[in-house]
Amino acid sequence: MKKMTLKSMLNFVLMAIVSFSMSSLSAQNDRATFGLKGNATNVSPDRGNYAVYPVGRNDWVRYDLLFSNTGKLEEVNGMHVTSESFAYDHEIQRDSKNRISKLSSVAGEGLQWVVFHYDDQGRVSSEDYVYENLDAGSEDNIGNTRYYYDDNGNVVKAVVYDAYDSTTNTVNYTYRKTDAAGNWTERVANCPNLGLNNQVEKRTLSYSDEADAASTSIDTSTAIQTGSDEGLAPKQPKKRPFWDVLLEILLGIGLIFMIVYMGYILIFRDRNLLPKTVEDFKKQRMDAGMPEESSEAENAQITQLFDSSYRNLTPFLDENKNRDETFTTKEQIERLRSAIIQIREIAPTHPDKVEDYNVMLRDYKNFTKRYFMGSKTYLIIGGIITVLMVFPAGLKAIPFMLLNICGYYFASKETQFMINAKELKGTSSRNRSKVMTAITAAAFGVLFSGQTYKTVTVWSDGHVDEGVDMSEHGVALIFGFILLFILAYFMFVVAMINFIRNYLIYK
Repeated sequence: MKKMTLKSMLNFVLMAIVSFSMSSLSAQNDRATFGLKGNATNVSPDRGNYAVYPVGRNDWVRYDLLFSNTGKLEEVNGMHVTSESFAYDHEIQRDSKNRISKLSSVAGEGLQWVVFHYDDQGRVSSEDYVYENLDAGSEDNIGNTRYYYDDNGNVVKAVVYDAYDSTTNTVNYTYRKTDAAGNWTERVANCPNLGLNNQVEKRTLSYSDEADAASTSIDTSTAIQTGSDEGLAPKQPKKRPFWDVLLEILLGIGLIFMIVYMGYILIFRDRNLLPKTVEDFKKQRMDAGMPEESSEAENAQITQLFDSSYRNLTPFLDENKNRDETFTTKEQIERLRSAIIQIREIAPTHPDKVEDYNVMLRDYKNFTKRYFMGSKTYLIIGGIITVLMVFPAGLKAIPFMLLNICGYYFASKETQFMINAKELKGTSSRNRSKVMTAITAAAFGVLFSGQTYKTVTVWSDGHVDEGVDMSEHGVALIFGFILLFILAYFMFVVAMINFIRNYLIYK
C-alpha cells in the first residue's frame, strides 16, 4: 500500500478542525461538532490569513464549511456531504445521538476516514485517522489527534500523532478575537517543531438570521434632534478632499511597509543562522534520521561550497599596497548565505568542515552588519520638532513623527559590504549626511539670523532718545521654524529614499 503521511491524512481531516474553538456540543447539531455557536451557515478562512492546521513545515490547508439553516453540514470546500459514497464527495456517518461519528473522502486507491470521539460534555475529545484501501480490502490506522479545552470551551492544545513516522507534535492556541455569537475570528497557533511561531489564523463567519449580524453592528438609525424650531438636521462635517485622503492612505501604507520590511531584515531573516559545533550537527543528523558522521562526498561538497563562496570577490589594495579581496556586492553576499544554508542542511561532523561553516557565518554576519550612515543632527531636529508639534497639533502628531524618526534611523543603516563598495569607489554616504546636516544648520542659521537695530536721536536741546527695533528677530524665528518643520516632515521622504536604496535596490 502506498504510504499515507500525516500531511496527506490531515489534508482530508482539517475541515473537521479548522474552525475549532470547541464549545459544549449539543446533540443533532453538526455546527457543534466543529465548535460553532449560534446559527452559523458558512465558515471561511480569510485570504492571506487562513484558519489553518499544520501538516508539515511551510505547508497549510484551508477549508470552507457550509451548513444548512438547520445546522446540517452540507459542503466542505465546495464538495457535497452525503450519506452515501460518491467520488470526490464526503461520506458521513452518525451515531445514536445523530452526531457525526465518521467522515470520509476519496484518497488515491481508497478512502480516508476521520473517526470522532466525544467526551461527557459532548465535545470532540479525539479523532482517529484511518486509511481504507478498497482494492486490497485493508485498513491502517495512520494517526490521531487529542484536544484539550479551556473553561470557555476553546481548544487550547492539540496533540497530533503520526503513526508512520511515530512522531508527536503539540500545537498550542491562544485566542484574540470573537464575534457576537461567541465564535473566534482570530487566534494564534504555536508549534516550533512544525515551524509555527505566532501564526495568526483568521476566519469569517456568516449566519442564517439577521439578529446575529445585527448584534455586531452599531445602531445608527436613531435621529439626532437639533433643538431648532424647524427641526433641521445637524450640519454634517465637511468631507475631506479625495486626493488628500488617498495621499494620506498611501503614505501610511508606505511607512508601515517600510517599518515591517526593515524589521524582517534586521530581526527575523537571519535569526536561524547560528554558530554550530560538531555535537550540534551530530544531534541534527540523528534527529533527521541521517548517519551520525558526514560522508566523504558530503565533506567534498562542503569544500566546493566554501571555495565558491570566496571566488570572484572584489579586489583592492590594503594600506600596505598588498592585494586583497572583500565582499562589496549583494550577489557575493547572497552566494555566501546560500552556501551557509546548504552546509547547515548537510550538517557536517568533520571538525575542519564545521570550522569552515563557522568562518563563513562570521564573515556573513560581519559584512551584513548595518551601521547608521545618516545625519545625527537631522535626527535631533526630528526629536525637537516632535516635541514642538504637541502645541499646535496635539498628541496625535507624536506617533507619526516618531515613526518618521525611527524610519529615517533604520533606513539610513547600511551594510558593511555596501560601505566597502562605496569606499573603494571613493564615495561615502557620509557625504549625503553632511548635506542634510548643512541644510539643518542653514535652517538654524535663519532661525537666529535676526538683527537688533538700535537708534540714537540727539535733539538740539541736548536731549537724547534711544530706540530698539527687534522685529527682524520675530521674522527670522518664524521663517526658521517653518524651515525646521518642513525638514521634519520631509524626513519621511528621505527615509523612503534611503530605504529603497539600502534595502531594496542595492546591488
